[in-house]
Amino acid sequence: VVVNHAHPFLENNVPHEETDSDTPSSSNISYWTLVRDNRNFRVYLLSYLVTHAGEWFTYVASIATIERIHQSHNTTSRTSISILVSLRLLPNALLTSVGGVLADSYDRRVILMILDCLGSLVAWLFLWAY
Repeated sequence: VVVNHAHPFLENNVPHEETDSDTPSSSNISYWTLVRDNRNFRVYLLSYLVTHAGEWFTYVASIATIERIHQSHNTTSRTSISILVSLRLLPNALLTSVGGVLADSYDRRVILMILDCLGSLVAWLFLWAY
């Protein structure tokens, strides 16, 4: 896989002049080279994987909890799981355009930090509710 544009994780986001024919330019760099040579990208990739693994575990735990609640009442849980899926998809559907405007208007790092803090509050709410 080859990136055909300047990548935000390349240092200074400025294309480097090629000094040797074997060194890749910033407009033609593989993802493996990016992961191998760029610490900032490795940290970002690791945080991305941890975040999404946590979201997936929360999703699976929510489904298991719904199953357990319905099992104790001898009922089926298809409707409840469908509601859970709908509620998890609803913010993406409703807030995508608003998020794009915010990302273009404000510093993205600040927005990401705020959203990560809000996400941690949701995780604390799960623990508190348990």
